[in-house]
Amino acid sequence: MGSAGIGGTLRRGVASRVARSIADALAHPKSVKQLALLPDSNNPRLDLQCRNMLCEKIGKPCICRLATVLQQMTSLRSLLLTGNGLEDLPDTLWALRELEVLDLRDNQLTMLSPRISELESLKILKLSGNPRIVLPSESLASMRLVTVMM
Repeated sequence: MGSAGIGGTLRRGVASRVARSIADALAHPKSVKQLALLPDSNNPRLDLQCRNMLCEKIGKPCICRLATVLQQMTSLRSLLLTGNGLEDLPDTLWALRELEVLDLRDNQLTMLSPRISELESLKILKLSGNPRIVLPSESLASMRLVTVMM
């Protein structure tokens, strides 16, 4: 049995990639199972910083680049976006039918779209650290979530 290599884990004999940047995710979008865009004190998260001169969020966290990469990641199971200063989520997120873990802690989200119910495989939703977030209670009630952390 072979090893998974850099940025990967071995699960049931099949390599699962963990991407820690948008560039890494775009290099292998179909094989990435986990996208972890997590800032740290030595390396602030620049992946989600808007570079589009026509966007109102230039230089700030923006979902433009995230939307593009998520559209190509049809096998994604875990999305970790903790501490990125996000105010919105891209619509392409709701098409991730295999997503099981969504970690949105410590952002600037104030509401969660009712479209969250489209994430049929979602088991864990982490939302703590967002200011007064409004949840779509009817959508959440129809889901089979195992854990919701507020």
